[in-house]
Amino acid sequence: AGPQQLLAAAMQLHQAGQLDRARALYERVLAFEANATAEHYLGVIELQRGRAADGERRIRAAIEREPGNVDFHNNLGLALRAQDRLDEAIAAYRAAIALSEAYAPAWNNLALDLQQLGRVDEAIECFDRAIAIKNDFAQAHFSRALALLLKGDFENGWVGYEWRIGCPEYGPQRLLLKDRPDRRYWQGEPLAGKTLLLRAEQGLGDTVQFVRYADALAQLGATVLVETADAGLAELLRSAPGVAQTCMPGSGTPLPASDYYCCMMSLPRLLGTTLANVPAPRSYLRADEARRESWRARLA
Repeated sequence: AGPQQLLAAAMQLHQAGQLDRARALYERVLAFEANATAEHYLGVIELQRGRAADGERRIRAAIEREPGNVDFHNNLGLALRAQDRLDEAIAAYRAAIALSEAYAPAWNNLALDLQQLGRVDEAIECFDRAIAIKNDFAQAHFSRALALLLKGDFENGWVGYEWRIGCPEYGPQRLLLKDRPDRRYWQGEPLAGKTLLLRAEQGLGDTVQFVRYADALAQLGATVLVETADAGLAELLRSAPGVAQTCMPGSGTPLPASDYYCCMMSLPRLLGTTLANVPAPRSYLRADEARRESWRARLA
């Protein structure tokens, strides 16, 4: 096989996540000829393997051979970001944009690093540019929402936050239930006499923070079930006001029947949370009294 066939095969393996096999073929391409694309993708593999400095070196070599390639400059930015060299990363994304103003990934990456540096208004403008180019750019919509929340614009921020469901790293396949067609995602319908399943969707800390909304849902007439993947946390969540029952689907038992379900992080939008009305009870979780006693004795 010639270098072009090898390169095509290597890129296919790379896309399939077979990094070692892809690397071997890219190296074979370079044994045939100096090839900027193979050099660049070897740099991307180094980056994926957590070796950002090696990745930077290879991507810079690719740029020397092919300075007009927008992908190379964008990925150089990612290699620099991974080394916490954000000002240099920003310069690399700007170089990509100078080559092609219609290149949405560079606008998105530029926005992310501006936000990281505290330049939130500039970041929002760059997210807007990315979205104008690619309206269904889920990560740009989601990251823009985080920037709006950071500014205290909860009204628009929580609406945009729904785009997380389209982001591969959060994943509709994980957040949306497909087990029962009659189980609907709650969108603010009346809850009197209804059962609502709340799904813990991100880290344990987020679950602890957002279970506070169970009380408001119970006051709207719902029987609130809370799904969590963590047994230790389930006991604590049961103590939160408004929680009728906790369940753990990973334990082999199916999820209980419910009229609706909702991911916890959608609740601020659906319940109209603003900076002025964040539910802030002084405390809403209780440790089991028997456990408190056993720890008192143990610590004494």
